[in-house]
Amino acid sequence: MEVPPKTVPKLIVFDLDMCMWSPEMYELSSKPSKEVRGSLNNEMGEGVVGAKELTRGETVTLFPGALLALQELYQLKEFSNTKVAAASSSEEPSYSHACLDMLEILPNVKMRDVFSFFAIGRTKACGNLTSDKRTHFKKIREESGIDFQEMLFFDDCNW
Repeated sequence: MEVPPKTVPKLIVFDLDMCMWSPEMYELSSKPSKEVRGSLNNEMGEGVVGAKELTRGETVTLFPGALLALQELYQLKEFSNTKVAAASSSEEPSYSHACLDMLEILPNVKMRDVFSFFAIGRTKACGNLTSDKRTHFKKIREESGIDFQEMLFFDDCNW
């Protein structure tokens, strides 16, 4: 029996809050500004594993599975033609962007380096995004040129 070839999506879209990292941005007292270093899945070496805000000392960290998924998307040949996007209705988009700029998935590889498209926020200032993720997907589809049928979406909310 012949095994069918593997198919991978052209675009994988991730929600951020409570899907990729914790805590949610609205729970923070201020924008994260301090890097916290540690182990990036043991054998992957050391890197920035936390984005700490200085008002109350809350630290945003990636979930272990999210870190592993991003590492594989970045490194594995079968995903070399797959793009990655963020679709987040964050109430604090500047906080989300600070985390994308700080958190590493591999030594010296920031989260932002993995993502090709960003639809973050829920206001007109964020590109006419709303709390309804359909506005995020419309923006990502327009920017990427990739049809919805060729996308895979991960979110912690089902609404």
